[in-house]
Amino acid sequence: MLRAPATLALSALLLSAVLVAPAALAAGDSREVRVGREIAQLLDFFVVKPDKRDPLEAVVVDRVAAEIWFLHPMAGDEAGRARCEAYQWLFFGRLSRSKGLRAVFEAFDFLEEVKVVYFDVKTRIEPDGRRGYRQFRKTSPRLEVTVTRETAMNLNYEVLKARMQGPRCVREAERVIDKKWYRGT
Repeated sequence: MLRAPATLALSALLLSAVLVAPAALAAGDSREVRVGREIAQLLDFFVVKPDKRDPLEAVVVDRVAAEIWFLHPMAGDEAGRARCEAYQWLFFGRLSRSKGLRAVFEAFDFLEEVKVVYFDVKTRIEPDGRRGYRQFRKTSPRLEVTVTRETAMNLNYEVLKARMQGPRCVREAERVIDKKWYRGT
């Protein structure tokens, strides 16, 4: 599992070549790629089809851990809302049809932890001198939330969902997660 937040952006770029073209890999997918795709479906984290998604948005599986990489604005008022959203989407999934974190651990008995990583994106556009423009992007991890199998399997999701409403959302979620890391949020 990739542990150091600073290595995530570099690792994301290196792995993006594999994650950009899922259709091309379909026939010979590794177990990690297939599991990542299934986790994305169980949690419905991404609403954009894989071939249209930003290369940095992916589910990366490494032996006993999965990381969900997601681009999300993290400036100002967005930070608190983004934290709550990260917790809710991790525990319950993004959409009403989502299966949630318990379903992920039930489907993949080798997984020991699932981590959500939100990346903030800063974009700058400059003229290229040929009547066009160049886009420059800088991404940096701003939030990491980790839940282990043991924690996820022992939670009462109905009670947790009721508690994670409104301004108490982050506080209630932080009481039950295993690890958290915020940078500038």
